[in-house]
Amino acid sequence: MADTGRLFVLIGPGGSGKTAIITAVRSLRPEIRFVPTTTTRPPRPGEMHGREYLFVSEETFQQLMHSGALLEWETIHGHLYGTQQGPLTALLSQGQAGITSLDYKGGIAVSRAFPNNAITIFVQPGSLEELRVRLECRPGTTQQDASARLLRAQEEQLHAHDFNYLITNRNGQIEDAITAVLAIIDRHFRVTGAYSHAKIDPSDK
Repeated sequence: MADTGRLFVLIGPGGSGKTAIITAVRSLRPEIRFVPTTTTRPPRPGEMHGREYLFVSEETFQQLMHSGALLEWETIHGHLYGTQQGPLTALLSQGQAGITSLDYKGGIAVSRAFPNNAITIFVQPGSLEELRVRLECRPGTTQQDASARLLRAQEEQLHAHDFNYLITNRNGQIEDAITAVLAIIDRHFRVTGAYSHAKIDPSDK
C-alpha cells in the first residue's frame, strides 16, 4: 500500500459538526475524497445515498458483515453502522486522500488497520450544553433521541485524547474548526514522516 495515501478520520459525538466540517473541507479541497459509512439508519431530510452515508437494509448490512467486507461495525441508537474495507484499501493504495467520520470505536479500528495512513481527529463541542442545543435543533430529532446522544457524547468524550488531534467546534465558530482540519490535512497529505498526538488551537491560523 502506498505510504502517501491518507485517510483523515473525524471522530466525535453526533452533533459535534463533523459532517459540516467535511462538507466545507471538500468544497475547498475537492481532491480529498469522501468515504461514506454504511448504515441501516433511514436518511434524514435532505440526505442522499452515497453523499452522507451508504443507506442499506439490515439484510444487506448482515450480508456485508458475514462476507468480511466490513472493517468494523457497531449498533448506535438502534441502527447498524460500519466501514467497508474495500474502498479504503483501494483509495490508500492509489496514494489518494480521503476523509470520513466515525465513532470512537470505528476510529480506533481504522487506526489499527491502517496505522501508516490514518490520521484521526477528535471533534468536540464547546460544551455539552452547546451540543444539547444543536441536537434539539436538528430536524427529526426527538427529545428522547437527543438525551440518548448526550449520554453517548459523555462516553465518547472520555476517549478524546486517544486520537492524533483534538479540535473544538464552538457554536458560531465552525470556520475555526474547518481551518484547523485543513491545517492537519496540509501537514500530512503527500508528506512522509511520523505524526504525533497534538492539540490544535483553532485560533492559531
